[in-house]
Amino acid sequence: MWRRSALLLPPYHDNVRRRARVIEAAFWLLVARVLVKRIPLRRWSFLLGKPHSAHGTPETYAERRGPMPMAVLGASRRLRYGPTCLEQATAAQIML
Repeated sequence: MWRRSALLLPPYHDNVRRRARVIEAAFWLLVARVLVKRIPLRRWSFLLGKPHSAHGTPETYAERRGPMPMAVLGASRRLRYGPTCLEQATAAQIML
């Protein structure tokens, strides 16, 4: 049986994946908005991860750049209420 590998898919599928990531990011941005506005930070701060020391191996933004941060940025541009950086960070962390 012949299977089409991911490398042979037409560019249309990349566009569908990109749009799906933006839709997912918009959903998590809305969830993060509810968390920030309605629930105390101490109840959901575990979603943000643990703080790291400054002496570890620092990751620059360029190293973490990829489809997920671009999806969060794209979704935040399209939402009317203008998500804050805390909401964007929460959505990005959940998507990781």
